[in-house]
Amino acid sequence: MVFKIWVSKIHVLIGGWKAFFHEHRLRKDQDFVTLWMFRRLDTEKLCFVINWRRLPGVTTSIKRKRVRMNKSIDQLTC
Repeated sequence: MVFKIWVSKIHVLIGGWKAFFHEHRLRKDQDFVTLWMFRRLDTEKLCFVINWRRLPGVTTSIKRKRVRMNKSIDQLTC
């Protein structure tokens, strides 16, 4: 998968998303996807984690919500 940061500071997951979506049998309007991005301290590699959960019975679009994290990025490892 390819994760890019555009000049406008917008974060975009581009390459490989459709394959991931189909491989894990995600469902439009039922699966809530969360993406965590961080950089390893020891190697400075950019890493990301994708988590999702299914919301059964949801038939309308899920509204996007930004969440601010209080934890330090330094606490995460990949």
